[in-house]
Amino acid sequence: MRNYAIFILLFIFLHNCFSGLSQIQEKGMPLTLTKNTDEIPLIELPLIDIQALQTEDIEHEQSGLKSMRYAEIIEVDIDPDNAGRLEILQNGDKIWTIRIKSTNAYSLGVYFDYYRLPIGSKLFIYNYDKSHTIGAFTYKNNKPDYVLATAPVKGDEVIIEYFEPNVVDFKGEIHISSIAHDYKNIFSHISKNSKGFGSSGSCNVDINCTEGDDWQIHKHSVCKITMNGWLCTGSLINNTNFDEKPYFLTANHCIDKAYEATAAIFYFNYESPTCDGINGPTNQTISGSTIKATSLNNSLDFTLLELSSKPPESFYPYYSGWNRNIIDPTSVTSIHHPSGDVKKISKSFKGATTSNYEQDYNAFTHWWIDSWDIGTTEGGSSGSPLFDQNKRIIGDLTGGDANCTYNFNDYYQQFHHAWQNNENEIYQLKHWLDPIQSGLIEIDGFLPYDTVPSNLKASVTDTLIKLYWSKTTNPSEIKRYYIYKNNIKFDSTVLTSYTDTKSYKGSVNTYWITAKYYDIIKNESLKSNSVTVRAMDALVVPYIQLFDSSFIPLNFYEERTNDTIGWTFRSGGYSGYIDTAFEGINNAYFFTTTSDKAKLIFPKLYLELTSKAILSFYLNLDSANNNQHKLKVLFRENDSLNWNVLRYFENPVPAWQKVFVSIPGNYKNAQIAFEGSGEGGYGICIDSIRIVEDSKFVAVDFFADRDSVCAYDTVEYSTSLNNTYNLFWDFGKTAIPQTATGKGPHKIVYSAPGLKPVTLIANESYIKYVSDYIKVFGFSTAPNFTNTGNTLISNTPYGNKWFLNGTHISGEVNRTYTITQDGDYSVEVTNFAGCTETSEVKHLILNSVNQFQYPLSTFQIFPNPNNGHFTLQIDENFNEKVIFILRIVNITGNILYEEKIDTNEPIKIIHVDYLPKGIYFIQLIDNKRTTSNKLLIG
Repeated sequence: MRNYAIFILLFIFLHNCFSGLSQIQEKGMPLTLTKNTDEIPLIELPLIDIQALQTEDIEHEQSGLKSMRYAEIIEVDIDPDNAGRLEILQNGDKIWTIRIKSTNAYSLGVYFDYYRLPIGSKLFIYNYDKSHTIGAFTYKNNKPDYVLATAPVKGDEVIIEYFEPNVVDFKGEIHISSIAHDYKNIFSHISKNSKGFGSSGSCNVDINCTEGDDWQIHKHSVCKITMNGWLCTGSLINNTNFDEKPYFLTANHCIDKAYEATAAIFYFNYESPTCDGINGPTNQTISGSTIKATSLNNSLDFTLLELSSKPPESFYPYYSGWNRNIIDPTSVTSIHHPSGDVKKISKSFKGATTSNYEQDYNAFTHWWIDSWDIGTTEGGSSGSPLFDQNKRIIGDLTGGDANCTYNFNDYYQQFHHAWQNNENEIYQLKHWLDPIQSGLIEIDGFLPYDTVPSNLKASVTDTLIKLYWSKTTNPSEIKRYYIYKNNIKFDSTVLTSYTDTKSYKGSVNTYWITAKYYDIIKNESLKSNSVTVRAMDALVVPYIQLFDSSFIPLNFYEERTNDTIGWTFRSGGYSGYIDTAFEGINNAYFFTTTSDKAKLIFPKLYLELTSKAILSFYLNLDSANNNQHKLKVLFRENDSLNWNVLRYFENPVPAWQKVFVSIPGNYKNAQIAFEGSGEGGYGICIDSIRIVEDSKFVAVDFFADRDSVCAYDTVEYSTSLNNTYNLFWDFGKTAIPQTATGKGPHKIVYSAPGLKPVTLIANESYIKYVSDYIKVFGFSTAPNFTNTGNTLISNTPYGNKWFLNGTHISGEVNRTYTITQDGDYSVEVTNFAGCTETSEVKHLILNSVNQFQYPLSTFQIFPNPNNGHFTLQIDENFNEKVIFILRIVNITGNILYEEKIDTNEPIKIIHVDYLPKGIYFIQLIDNKRTTSNKLLIG
């Protein structure tokens, strides 16, 4: 946490629901609950300085940062070997108990920095008067990092009971490293019966008030966080794989260290079920996470976490979409947990602009909210997402002045700068949220469970428009389906079909469906896919459009992502670059400085008697500063079906050029569309459209020697067409090479995992495009391993093979391996698809006195422990001069310091005070031998 040097712990604060944490507690009662607690050995912790803490809290509030502290962390060193009472029962079962007191605490929380229990064992925590118990914690709470953070227990004295059966697979290990002393009475703090539930200001608005009606899906991405005695907010966030990877965005000043991420608890759906209602559920939590990306020098206020487990369906998780553009949003919304209260919503209809936040953050990397029109933010809101007008995340809350009495000046870290401004790519959002390297500017959110009406279709008969859709997977939970028409809630039905009888000839209408749940927490589902239909008679070919009017042609219509940005009809395009139409008076022109898109949709075409047709038009798509707009030519068989891409123009066309695109035939109500998108350049000009029957059609096909491949393995593409055709291939951005010409075969490798597109164009007119032709498998996280003592632990549970000095260690295929000698170690991992990748090689020294090549007296360290300044003395009893490599390595084997020394200079003063406190090893290496000794910096 910025501004406070505090240690690990995490706790939550709702008194009657702590037994339901997804720290996976089992039913049961402590065996010692009926006994006299005074007989249990007591450890009394030192008094804390409440006045100093309150002074720090005031200073923190004045900083503007909107995290909130409620507990002081007290370091301890407690385990069954050094404290407490061990009782062995007649059958051999064991019970260990310890009593811990921190005077005047309102509640206490316990942090285990080592927790590993065998099957059958149980751990409970209860308070002195036995009114509040949590547990049982069991082997199900074991995690790869061996850490367990528990919720607070009321009172200033707790008893910890550990039960272990006589027969177990291994001896349980627990170690308590810190206690959280609640000095703000967090239980009372959140149980006030003022406006809504909890202690946040009266101007805050519950998410289930009418102001939150349009956010009933997106709210499920937002969570309250408790960590290290602090409160913050954050949100689940989607990635371009749409694969439910539990990535979670919050602020760097909330979490910027691994131990804070490990100790964090994430609360889903903590909200009042009604507007201004009472407490919400607190039993939907996930404990623990890992940091994926953050600002290492705290110059940007973001942190991307990966939760320790994927939220289950019962949590109704939603992975929010994002927008990394820097264009000012027209309106913004934030969903958050002020003061740790139930979920609230804040809105500014004035949008946000780029501004500068003080502190040590990079200049002009924040969104500035001038004032809130609805709600506000408070301590505990830090890290909460800022959504734009399209409900995509564009930032996370740093801080500001806003509160219920002065509702101005809040600042959010801009998503745009967090995307790729870090020097190290692995700490950029881009590396994790765009794993397929799509280059997308924005993506929509993802609802992983099919609780949304889907597959909406429409059929048109004269002016009657019939809608029909697939029911959800949970129909018993659905009360009604809402019908939306042109953004208005038009009607409702209990059926999965609906007929609109209120349309008229020539009208254009857009529909979608939502489900209304019985469950008030779910409320209303995300909307279904939308369909846009026009009640009109289809036109026959040949068809010609010259754009002679300054208005959209008859029977054309648009679909826009931004109502103010679309196609215009004028002479030429960008002034000074193209000033006249190719033919006639005007042409169609699309231009935007944003990432918005617009479809120009043709009239319906009657192609039932036409086996194949060909579309021709003139195109000008000029670039500026190596950027240009993009154009897709789209086709669908009917106006309620999905669009298919016939042609994609992403390279410059600097002068009018005639383009041919083959159109499928045999359809009664076919539609074509031009979709323009703005990504720089001078816009898109189109003129002289003609659609005629095609007498020279070429059927394009291609095939590959496999349908899936590992990254950097070879796949071979071919076509049945011969080289008398002009053949051009495009294998996508991550292909090496990306393009090729001719029949082939073409050998291609892919540098990144994902579904890959393939395009083949014949004679510049006939195209086959498949967006997901081949699956490329790889590793979301590179193989790696840590070293604890002499035990190596792979970061991948399965598919491991251990290597020593480049040779496979026979039979060693488990996740862990205990080294028996010095050497260069690595682990090779094979994933479910058979893809193999190897970790970096680490030189490790056996941490055992029996393995030292020299006696321990060969060199001495004093003082040890030390503060990073110490003296190293080498034994002078050598018959000859010996040159050593002196190394300092951490427990994972990474080299942190290295220099050459020799026995002619037996005393050496070392300065490494820049190293963090911890355990290290000093190695002396010559060409024959290696000596190692432990170094403690504290």
